[in-house]
Amino acid sequence: MRNVYLPPMIPRQTDSFDTILASLGPPTARQVAALCWRPAGDSLTVLLVTTRRTRRWTPPKGGLIDGRTPHESAEIEAWEEAGVIGEVSPLALGEYQTLKFREGKGWEKLAVTVYPLLVQSLEADYPERGARQLRFFASKAAVRAVREPELKAIIGGFRG
Repeated sequence: MRNVYLPPMIPRQTDSFDTILASLGPPTARQVAALCWRPAGDSLTVLLVTTRRTRRWTPPKGGLIDGRTPHESAEIEAWEEAGVIGEVSPLALGEYQTLKFREGKGWEKLAVTVYPLLVQSLEADYPERGARQLRFFASKAAVRAVREPELKAIIGGFRG
């Protein structure tokens, strides 16, 4: 197969995530995520959902909602994407960067602030039901399931 030149801003299939992320410069948008967790004996489990387009694992996340604080926005995203009801902390655990492909706009680099949310229950009916898979992972398995290095560190360092 021939090598084809692609401009630097267009990811190639062989590019690593980190290479693509670094090539895009500073983040152009902000989002919030809920690190949904619950106790599991002496440990904890973390809820991850699949993205709609690529089906990779991620915490529930989305844009800031007008009239809501960042942690309230994260709590709403957790309910919309996974039916999570719980107690969200206003103190962020950290931030990670990721990429999102938007139809008609291409790749966008996002800065995502993560807020812990203690899961009290999961509702059976919620807006994005059926659009995503959701699963509780042991903490170490959740670290392996996500792609972003900073998110791996946030999950790996979280103790509840």
